[in-house]
Amino acid sequence: MDKIELANRYKAAAEGVLGLVATINDEASAVVFKHPEFGTFLFVLDAEKDPEYLMLLFPSFMDASRVGGDRNFLLQLANDVNIGKKAVKVSVLNDEKSTMTASIECFVAGPDQPPSQEFLNTVVKRQFGALLTGVRAVLEGVSKRVS
Repeated sequence: MDKIELANRYKAAAEGVLGLVATINDEASAVVFKHPEFGTFLFVLDAEKDPEYLMLLFPSFMDASRVGGDRNFLLQLANDVNIGKKAVKVSVLNDEKSTMTASIECFVAGPDQPPSQEFLNTVVKRQFGALLTGVRAVLEGVSKRVS
């Protein structure tokens, strides 16, 4: 499948199902959309090598500066969320700020096949909801820590 065609399917799902304005980046390797409360999210795409793979990413939504530089606290919080919440993966990066990202990764079609628009439309809302559940759990944990 052409990478523009795949990107347009994800764009249509973000706009039609989530009700959020989406854009396709120049290389058609990501569909970017903004949530009014949380910020920028991406569908990361590889139409040529892995069209069946969905990665929904919320990059850099938290870092250790919010908890007094305590990287270990963020690692434990990420672990708790990963164990306790379905589908979402929260990671603490090995950068100087201990930046946190959240993602959903799954296969949405058979090997080397693109997902149908209908199937994307059925899974995107659930995937986005699961991602936000994990992010909210991180934010609540940080809020409890700093209050």
